[in-house]
Amino acid sequence: MLGKWSISKQGVLNFNNSSYYKRRINIIHIDDHILFSKGLRDCIIPFFPKANIKNIINGTEALRFIENELDNENHIDIIITDINHPGLRGDELIKKIRFYEDLFRHPRIPIIVLTMVGEENMQHICGPGVSLITKYFSKASEVDEIIETLEDILC
Repeated sequence: MLGKWSISKQGVLNFNNSSYYKRRINIIHIDDHILFSKGLRDCIIPFFPKANIKNIINGTEALRFIENELDNENHIDIIITDINHPGLRGDELIKKIRFYEDLFRHPRIPIIVLTMVGEENMQHICGPGVSLITKYFSKASEVDEIIETLEDILC
């Protein structure tokens, strides 16, 4: 399912709405598996050619980077994080990002969890009545599901 995308007779991927191409999309991806990170980048770039994807392998470094970006009023469109990585674990990273956003009245950044941790074990990430994450995906998910979610968030 390509959603708003089509493939021409020449095999060229076309987006049926040019709004994505008018601005740069800034994505932070936190995962210590380099091969997986490169694979995710290779899946996203054909659909979002102006995407700037910053890969970080450590949760503590990611928090420092994100806080610095927000302090300098740099725009982050989406954060994609694993749960298990060195430094600050993904669940704690998410809670600290949300605390920081609330403390300094920053708009909430959509956070996608992309992990091998089962969805049933993700309940501790959701606060009472308010979810701290935008979407959960298993690393076994289909690429088109992730691309459609990115489309939905960015439209």
